[in-house]
Amino acid sequence: MRNLKRSKYGDYQLAVKFPVFSGYTMFVVFSDDLCKSRMARYGSAGAAGESDTGAFVSLCGEGCHIFLRPWTSAGVVAHEAWHAVRALLVWAEARDFDNEVVAYHLGYLVNKITNFQQAVKSLNKKRRHGNKNS
Repeated sequence: MRNLKRSKYGDYQLAVKFPVFSGYTMFVVFSDDLCKSRMARYGSAGAAGESDTGAFVSLCGEGCHIFLRPWTSAGVVAHEAWHAVRALLVWAEARDFDNEVVAYHLGYLVNKITNFQQAVKSLNKKRRHGNKNS
């Protein structure tokens, strides 16, 4: 990932668009402080939810946010991605969650999240080792 920079909230955010669903967007956020990142976007409503793992927060009509820590396990990524894909299908008023539709979009999202996670971890590693230009 090129030009990876912190968001205005001090975390890392990636927009994952789903063109087939009218551009529905999921924002993947990696943060060391999940509560701070959620509250920065949602005010006091962001204070609720899990603080030790990942948290999924829905936005009305615009998409959703998935909040994760940089060191989140693959299992938690898959778990939170499922909630996000389910929200997408509910938003799209899908009546039946076909296995292939779910599996395709879940795989797509998990790949985006894990690629972004690796970029964030790599950048943080470079910064810890003194390479401030990255």
